Amino acid sequence: MITTTTQTALLEVSGHHPYVTTGAELAGVDLIGASVASRCAYYQQVCQLPALIDPDSGQIIVFAGRVQAVMVPWALGQRVRSSLSRSDAGCGPIVFHPKSGSWTFITNSDLGIDPTADDTLFWRGHVVVLASGIPIALPTPTATNADPCREWELPPTSPQRPMTHTVLNAVRICLKRGGTR
Repeated sequence: MITTTTQTALLEVSGHHPYVTTGAELAGVDLIGASVASRCAYYQQVCQLPALIDPDSGQIIVFAGRVQAVMVPWALGQRVRSSLSRSDAGCGPIVFHPKSGSWTFITNSDLGIDPTADDTLFWRGHVVVLASGIPIALPTPTATNADPCREWELPPTSPQRPMTHTVLNAVRICLKRGGTR
């Protein structure tokens, strides 16, 4: 867990990112070859994520607050993505965690959201909503440009993200229709 003292020591990356361009040009953004600093700047400027570089781990993180995250098992995530893709809300960005086989939907926070009414349903479905203040790790370039812990299933290309309640409603519907598989 990152402490408040560490939070204040986190480095904010600023400056111009070469990919800050029009929406049409963003379709060709190559996040693979980016450095940690330029990737963090991309997350900040293009995606409007309050991204920081953790000086201890070198990972790019966002603290849950105005941005939240909903973590689900991979199979459930595919169904949720399909459900959200059919709606006007959109479904991205989504982080894939190869080691755990899970997906994290990055969302815009809803004030006063309380998923406790569905605690049993979400617990059985292995669904986790990251609470305010919890760090959300984003895919971060390494020396080999491969992050073994996380990669983009659906990368961010703009500040648009679904609301947390929208993702949770899709999760709820998918779980009621057939569990996590």
